Formats: sequence, C-alpha cells, structure tokens
Amino acid sequence: MFVIILCAPQITPLPQHMTILNSTFMYVGPLQWSCKSNGVDCLGLIKNQVDLYTKTMFAKGVPAPKSAQVTKLVITLLSTDVPQSPQEEFYNITVNSSSINVFAPDTYSLSRALSTVVQLIQEAPGDEYKKGLYSIMQVEIQDASAYSFRELMLDPSRHYLPVSTFKRQLNAMALTKFNVLHIHLTDTQSIAFAPETAPADKFQNSAFYNGGFFRLSKADMTEISSYANSLGIHIMIEYDMPGHATSWKKANAKLVANCPTHGFTSVNPINEDLFTYINAFLTDIIDAVYTKLEKTPLIHLGGDEVDHGCWNEDPEISSYMQKKGINTTLLWQQFHARVSQLVQKLSPNATRFYWQESYENQNEMKNAVVHAWYNVDVVAKATRNGYKVVRSFGWYLDQQKPGQQRYGIQDTWQDFYVVDVLEGVEKAFKDNVMGGGACMWGEKVTDGNIDEQIWPRAVAVAEALWSAPSVRTINSVLKNRFQAAACMLVAGGIDTGAFIPSKPCIGDKGLRL
Repeated sequence: MFVIILCAPQITPLPQHMTILNSTFMYVGPLQWSCKSNGVDCLGLIKNQVDLYTKTMFAKGVPAPKSAQVTKLVITLLSTDVPQSPQEEFYNITVNSSSINVFAPDTYSLSRALSTVVQLIQEAPGDEYKKGLYSIMQVEIQDASAYSFRELMLDPSRHYLPVSTFKRQLNAMALTKFNVLHIHLTDTQSIAFAPETAPADKFQNSAFYNGGFFRLSKADMTEISSYANSLGIHIMIEYDMPGHATSWKKANAKLVANCPTHGFTSVNPINEDLFTYINAFLTDIIDAVYTKLEKTPLIHLGGDEVDHGCWNEDPEISSYMQKKGINTTLLWQQFHARVSQLVQKLSPNATRFYWQESYENQNEMKNAVVHAWYNVDVVAKATRNGYKVVRSFGWYLDQQKPGQQRYGIQDTWQDFYVVDVLEGVEKAFKDNVMGGGACMWGEKVTDGNIDEQIWPRAVAVAEALWSAPSVRTINSVLKNRFQAAACMLVAGGIDTGAFIPSKPCIGDKGLRL
C-alpha cells in the first residue's frame, strides 16, 4: 500500500542535511538487523541499542502489515573502537525501497543515527493508532554534531536516585542525542557514592540514612557506566570540593573546617589526612567508572560557591594562613594544585573540569575545562585565554532563566532553545567552546518526578547543541516537531511532560490499541 503525502518526517534534533527521495510511504515489516565492521559481524556489540530503539520504533507492537516493503536495517561501522572522550559524531542514512542503510564511524555515532531512524518510522495517514502498522519514506540524511560535548547533569546527592533511574535517563539521552551524563555525586546533603578503599570507605557514613541503603556502590557505578557506554554516552563524575563539604563531617569531622556559623561548608585544606581520603575516593570512582571499560576519565572537581568566610572562621586555618602570609584565595590555589596532582598521578590522561569560580580564583587550570554556570562573560574570557569551555548558564532545569519569567516552568524550553553557546566568543576562539549542557539540580527532584522535570524541556538544549540551528523562531512548526519528540520519549518509556496540547502519544499509558 502506498499513500502520497506532502509532509516530511519530524526529526529532532534537526539533521544537518535531509533529502526526501520519494514522498511515498512504504510499510515497514519486522526488521532484520545486520551490523558489519570491516567484514566482521558487530551485532552483538549493540544489543542495548537494538533493544532501546526497537522498543521505541514499534510502540504499537510488532510490525504486522499485509505487505511490507522495508524489512532490513543494514549497519556499516568504520570501527568498533570506543571513543575515549567526547568528539565530533556523524552518520549517514539512506532508506531505499527495501532497506534502511546506516553508516557510522563507531557505536557512539551509530546511536545518534538510530535515534533518527526511530523518527523516520511513522504512521501513514489513516493508520493512526492501528496496531502493527508503521511506514517510512525513502530519504537520504547526512548529519553531524555541531558540538562534541552535550551533557545532562543529574544530582543524586540531594535526593537518592537508583540505578534504574540513571538507566531511564540514559535511554532518554540516547533518543535525543546527548552524549555525556554528568553525575554530581557529592554535596552538602550527602555523598551518594560508597567507596571501598580505606579511609574513604568512611564516606559511606555520609550517604543518606548514615550509609544505609541510599548510596551507589562501585558495582552500581560500573553498571551505570557500562550501560551508558553501550548507548554511546560518556560519564563525567563530579566530586565537588572544596565547598559544599558539610556531609564529609560524617566520615571524619576533621576533614571539614571548624566554621559553625558558616555551616561547616568547606574542607580543611591544612589537614594532610584530607588528601588521603580524596585519593582513595578518586581511586575507587576511577576504577568503577572508567578503568573497567578502558575509558579516559572525565573528572569534575567542582569549585563552585566556595565560602572563604568558613576558612577565616576556623582558628587553626586562620593561624596557618597568617604564618604563611597567604589569604583564602592563595589557600584555595594550593588546595586546587594538590588535588590536581592526585588526579594526574592516578590517571595522567584524565580531563579535569571545574566550575567557573576555580578559573576566576586564578587556580592553575592547565589542560582543564572551565564550566560556565552563573554568567556568560566567563565563556569569552576563558576561551580568549586559551582554555576549553562548556556552558550551562541559561540551561538550569530547576529554575527559570535569569531575568525571564514564563507562565509555567514547562515553557522555559523556549528560553533554553535560543541560548547560543558562542555568545560573546570571538571568532578566533570559538573552537575552544566544546559545547555545554542542561543541569538538573536535585533539591526538589526525586525519583518520582525527575522525568517530567527534565523532559521534554531538555529536548530544546539537545537541539541547540547537536544542530545549532541558525534560525530559532518559536512557532507552531517547531512546537509540533518538538511534541513529536516528546511522543518518541513516551514510546521509549519516559514519563515526560508535553510541549503543547496534543492527541495521545503512541505508547501513552492506558492507550488501547
């Protein structure tokens, strides 16, 4: 059966180039997948991708047309090597009269391609909600990422998040072409990771319920990292310091400065034992997340909102600074250098990230990445000084964009969409901007509401980073396309919100087919 239509597939993020070869819909049958890399079968390497994308493609059940034309999905990979760190991703897709043909350089770019294939498979007019009926057009797509680094940050330190929640968010990230999961493991309220190496094993007491059930073990972190890797997503671990350290007191009170009027917010950098704890923590997290997968570590060492008054209040630290003739700025610089050396010794190839205050404090930042979060000016300054930068300013999912008030927080995606990560950056230094990402801080987010807090608003960030469209007009065409992306997330098992009033999504709970 062929139905002539005039509309193109609704693909999000927008591909760089798409040509419709024939606007006639063809029925899709059960797909026979194949994967070859240099003549060697690679289907076994992409099992999790096959499972996720098949589930999402066929939310109305197994394809069962009376006469299927397209029955093959043919994958060609240039290599099965896993990218060690975020890099440009690209793919080509050709749909002909009998098969969907995908070329990608590796399994990471393949995941981006398959998220597009999912959206090429549609319902022809008249087949809406009809079980087992799916269609596709003949198209050619050449696509590539505008930015190599596209993150979503989760915060299990404010509210515990189980492994299943991380996997669900990874599924959503894969469907929308994010490629870095940033896990904010430590903060004032808790340390969400349970190290095993002494003395850092005492940090288990810093988890919620004094180290009870609400923590992520090494095995948990390996499981999350392995699953992310299978979907083409890198992991970045944040060990936030020297501020936001109140929870460290439960491991050893002497690790934290004695500053009760400042809430015991900062580590005690003159306590030599502190560095033994940090080294052991880093040893375990690097082993759990990166070593087992032979991946280059992406380590975020925090550095935001450091309370200098806490150090001034502690009598021993204050006396130390007086004897050494230094102030809190220099004290932080010394601490920063010590921790950087620990990371470099544990993993010489690791990439270190810091929130922008570390750069603004003039800490030693060689080979490190500046993470802009509270203003945009630092992006231009840091890139001009030769530093790599990622931007999250304007993409905080827990709050309205500064200076902008929407009727409802769900509409803030419109502000997210128009953010330009190159804002203010001189042309000569634009290559120093790696990308950026959305941050889902967890103060008011639990496992019960996290999906609708992130999705579908983060779709706007995903398109800004993958496609970087030159025109970003908020209109009905964009809203309808983004709503189709929200329905894709529903089909993928995500409890997402919506962009606009719309008909039920295929995959909606309670929808009877």
